[in-house]
Amino acid sequence: ASLLIEYARTHGAPAGKLSGSLTADPLGHWAATGHLPAGLDSLYDSLAGWTAWASKNSPSLKTIGVNAALWGDAGATATQELAFALAAAAEYLRAVSHHSVPVAVAVGRFEFKFAVGPQFFTEVAKFRAFRPLWTRVVSAFGVAPDYAGKASVRASTGRWNKTRLDPHVNMLRVTTEALSAVLGGVDALHIAPFDEVTGATNDFSRRIARNLHTLLAEEFNFAVVADPAGGSWYIEKLTDELARKAWALFQDIEGKGGLAAALRSGYAQQLVAKAAADKRDGVAKRRIGLVGTNLFPNLREKPMVAAPFDAAAFQAQRSSEVSTHRGAPAKAAARRPRTLAPALSSAKEGATVGQLSKLFHAGAPAEAAIAPVASRRASEDFEELRAAAAAFADLSGNRPKVFLAKMGPVLQHKARADFSAGFFAVGGFETLAKKAFETAEAAAQAAVESGASVAVLCSTDDTYPTLVPAFAKAVKAGNPKITVVLAGLPAEPAVVAAYKEAGIDEFIHIRANVYELLANLLKKIGATA
Repeated sequence: ASLLIEYARTHGAPAGKLSGSLTADPLGHWAATGHLPAGLDSLYDSLAGWTAWASKNSPSLKTIGVNAALWGDAGATATQELAFALAAAAEYLRAVSHHSVPVAVAVGRFEFKFAVGPQFFTEVAKFRAFRPLWTRVVSAFGVAPDYAGKASVRASTGRWNKTRLDPHVNMLRVTTEALSAVLGGVDALHIAPFDEVTGATNDFSRRIARNLHTLLAEEFNFAVVADPAGGSWYIEKLTDELARKAWALFQDIEGKGGLAAALRSGYAQQLVAKAAADKRDGVAKRRIGLVGTNLFPNLREKPMVAAPFDAAAFQAQRSSEVSTHRGAPAKAAARRPRTLAPALSSAKEGATVGQLSKLFHAGAPAEAAIAPVASRRASEDFEELRAAAAAFADLSGNRPKVFLAKMGPVLQHKARADFSAGFFAVGGFETLAKKAFETAEAAAQAAVESGASVAVLCSTDDTYPTLVPAFAKAVKAGNPKITVVLAGLPAEPAVVAAYKEAGIDEFIHIRANVYELLANLLKKIGATA
C-alpha cells in the first residue's frame, strides 16, 4: 500500500483520487497456502491500520478482501462458498473493531471475490443470495443495512471446470459463466482467456476474453437493468434455498468459533474436500460431463504449448534489479506501528517490500501452519490418462489399442459399439472396429491378431448367453494377456458371476467408473505419463 501511494504521489496522483482495491485477506492466504508470514493478530493490526488510513485519505479504495473464489476453485458448493465468505467477513469485522476501527467504517471497505461455476442458474442465484446475506451480517453488527451496499462483489470465471484438452470449449464455458455473474448483479468481472490453464495465452485468446466483456456490457445491455433475473419464480426460489442453506452453514462455523478456528481444526477443509470428491466422482463416472475430456474427445488434437519461461533466470534478474535500485531500509520502530506513517516514510526513501514487511511484523509470533485447501481441476485425472496414452504412443509407435468385436447386424451391435468407442477414447485408446462378425470364434481370432490389449464384445443382452462363453474362451486361449470386456452390465448378479467365470474381466456401462477402469488398463500395459 505504501509503495503504491508513493508511486502515485510521484506521478501526480494524490491518494485521495485513487480508486479500486488494494486488499489484504489473511484468512484466504492461510487457507490457500497453509501458512502465514506472521500471526493473525499482527496481520489484523496491519489490516486495521491500512483500513483506518485509507478511510481518511483514500475513501474510494477497498482495503479488506474476502477471497471466496479459492473455495469455489477447490470444488466447494455454492452454499459453502457463500458461507465461508460470510464467515471470513464476520471474522474481519470483529478483528478490526478490536483494533480501533469502527465496524461502520470497515463495512464499506470490503471487496468480495467469488468464482463462477458451471451451473448457470445456481450461479445467478448465488450472487443474488449474497447481498441479503451480507446485509444480515452487517445488521447483526449493529450497522444500518444501507452500509452493506458499499461493499464490492467481484467475480472471476472459475478454474475448477476448465480443461487443457480441447481448450476451445473453455470459450463456451466462460461465456455462460460470465452471463450468470452479470445476471447475478456483480460489480466487477474477470473473464479468463480460454487457454489460461494451458499456460499458453496469446493475443487472440485475450482479445476474445475482452470481446466478451464488450458484448455483455454494450451489445446486450444487461447493465441497464438493476435485477434482470428478478421475478423469475425458479431463480427466486433457488436464491432463497441457497441463502437459507448458506446461513445455516455460516451459523455452524460461527458456533465452532469462527472461520479461523474452523481452519485450525481442518473442519472447513474437510467440508470442501468432501464436496470436491463428490464432484470428481461425478466426472469419473461421467455424470458430470466435460466435453472434449471425458466426453467426445478429439484424439487428433495438438496440445497447446506454453512459451518457454526460465523462472530461475527471471528471479535472478529481478533480484539483481532490486539490489541495484534499493534505497534506504525501512526505519526500525520500538514496537510494531499501528499506522501507515512509518511505511510511507520508508517507501519515500526506497524501502523494498521485504523491508516494509519486517517493519510491521518483526517479532510477531508466527501463526501455526494448517492443512491448505486442496485445489485440483476436475479434468486433471483424465488429462493424466491421455498423457499416459500419448507417452505410450511415443515409446511404442502406436496408441493403446482396443478391439471392438461387433457381432451380427448393425442394429444388434451399433449402440454398444459406439458407446464403447467413446468410453475408451477418453483414455486415449485407439479403437479397432472395421467390421462385424457372425461367430464368436471369428471375432476372437480377429481380436487376438489385432495386437490390441483390450477386446470388447458388443452385442445385445439376448445374444450374450451364447456369445460370451465362446468369445472369452477363444480370446484367452489365443492370448491370456488380453483384457476381455463386455459392453453392458447384466441386471442379475448370478449372470455377472457366470460371465466372469467364463472369462470376462470387466464390464463397461453408464454407471461405470470410467477413470478408474481406464487407469487400471493403462497401468496394466505399462503406460504412464
